[in-house]
Amino acid sequence: PMDFVVVVLRVFFGLSIDQAMDVMLTAHNEGRAHVATLPYEEAQERVYNAHHAAREAGYPLTFYLEPDE
Repeated sequence: PMDFVVVVLRVFFGLSIDQAMDVMLTAHNEGRAHVATLPYEEAQERVYNAHHAAREAGYPLTFYLEPDE
């Protein structure tokens, strides 16, 4: 659900409510959205934690790591 995605974005990626809503709506409408640009190790840890929380809650939420261009 959209509210779960917003919570994950706020808790694990430190986004404000407005940023999280924008990212969630972009992902919903376009199939993907940029969340944050972070150092690789930090991004990897945050993605792992977000995936773990989503699986625990029974949601198929997925994040991808991409190199910064």
